[in-house]
Amino acid sequence: MNEQRFKKEERLSHKKDITLLFSQGKSFFVTGYLIKWKIAGNPLPSPVQVLITVPKRNFKKAVDRNTIKRKIKEAYRNNKKPLYELILQKGVHLQLGIVYTGKRMPTYNEVEEKILLILRQAKKEYEKSVS
Repeated sequence: MNEQRFKKEERLSHKKDITLLFSQGKSFFVTGYLIKWKIAGNPLPSPVQVLITVPKRNFKKAVDRNTIKRKIKEAYRNNKKPLYELILQKGVHLQLGIVYTGKRMPTYNEVEEKILLILRQAKKEYEKSVS
């Protein structure tokens, strides 16, 4: 039960790390989402650190942006286990940035479906880059 938490260590928050992720990280798209990812060069407090963002350009009200971020965090928290198992098995650290680029307010079910796709795709991208 404790592994399903979204702890502070799992959040990507250092400005330098965020800048490096968006400048040097690799990316892929899942409809409505831009995903940036990077294998961290130095050990992190958590195997995977995640940044979730919703641009002000698409949602002017902070309430709407926060609602979307909350849905994404919850879906990620409930479905992160397979990605964590792979990363722990390989002994590396991963930084992941999830940017919601959609134009409308998604439902939780839509978000969860996309997060599952994103996590599967992230595993595939990681395995491609390693081999």
